[in-house]
Amino acid sequence: MTCLISMLSGLRGGVKNVITYIVSWRGKPRDEGVVKGSRPFRGKFSYFKILPSPLFLFSITGPVVWIIGDSIVFWAHRRAKNTGEADLGLGTSVRWLGKRGLRIEGVSDWLDKMGRSEPKPSVVVLHVGTNDIEALSKKKLASLTYRLFDANKGKFQIVWSDILERVWYPAGCTGDQGKLDLKRRAANRYAKALAARFHGKAIPHPSISHNDISLYRTDGLHLADEGLDRFISELKVGLSYLR
Repeated sequence: MTCLISMLSGLRGGVKNVITYIVSWRGKPRDEGVVKGSRPFRGKFSYFKILPSPLFLFSITGPVVWIIGDSIVFWAHRRAKNTGEADLGLGTSVRWLGKRGLRIEGVSDWLDKMGRSEPKPSVVVLHVGTNDIEALSKKKLASLTYRLFDANKGKFQIVWSDILERVWYPAGCTGDQGKLDLKRRAANRYAKALAARFHGKAIPHPSISHNDISLYRTDGLHLADEGLDRFISELKVGLSYLR
């Protein structure tokens, strides 16, 4: 008795090969002709071929999205869970990785730590730099941003989420408020240029302005619920191409 069983391989990234098993209970495979380019394998009770497929036929799962950032992402995740929008309406895997106080220098280590688990991301949204505007020079901030894009090219697509405005920066920080905001704008422009160069994308946040203090908590740094809702809404718009 001989039976024919077909299975699909490469399920994680899509179907890459069709494996046909021909099992003979008499221990002798039936000679049904060799397909050009196939590789026959023989076992004690089975005979099967791998028929090569040059095309990526379809994806079993959608893109895996990670959202990495500082306290803005941390609190946005909580808000998104409470409002039922944790997947941003994408219908795919969205993992929020907010870490309060995260600096741009710590992103690579944070990625390595989180990357030990499966599945690996195909898209990474970065919302960092807020905590670096005060501490780093414009040149240093640009250098670290470039390294972040360059070190991860080919691993996943980077989507830059613009550094948000603040109502004010903490007392004692270097430079006046106007100069710090100019540095923030320059950092966003440079990151957008890098996103275009490295085949990524950028998400602006035009609806969040320091002129509307109702969007912020009393500290002038973190977003209130209304501000978080706008932030989440703009992430949804920026990632809508993944649907």
